[in-house]
Amino acid sequence: MNREPAAGSATPRRFRIEVVVVPRAGLLDPQGKAIEQALAALGHDCVEAVRHGKAMLLDVRADSAEAARAQVRAMCRKLLANPVTEDFEIRVHGEAAGSPPAGSETRAAGEARSEPRPSAEAGAPPARKARSEPRPSAEAGDPAAREAP
Repeated sequence: MNREPAAGSATPRRFRIEVVVVPRAGLLDPQGKAIEQALAALGHDCVEAVRHGKAMLLDVRADSAEAARAQVRAMCRKLLANPVTEDFEIRVHGEAAGSPPAGSETRAAGEARSEPRPSAEAGAPPARKARSEPRPSAEAGDPAAREAP
């Protein structure tokens, strides 16, 4: 089946884009060094270097893979990567056929359950409720005005 739009068609397609952001070469990478040392301690001496970074998967609407890549490059330069301390790599994985439609809600892993959650066990502390109002400010020297963290 041909997934290319007809000539002159303005129907954008969705592309799955992977962005990998890592510290620039030559800059300190304490997380990478810690991982490298931990792997060696676990007997994995084959690892010569580790750069610790972040990876993101984006589903992007665009007319072509190159247009999607250009959009993501602009996102990286403006927000996703620090241009002073980080480098980024963009990989286009093709059309995002299996991804949910734009605007649809997805669930986190383990969120969908077929059985209700068990109630809190006896003696277990109750779950904390989210605050709807800001914390009152504590006056200096008044321990009663402070809340426990």
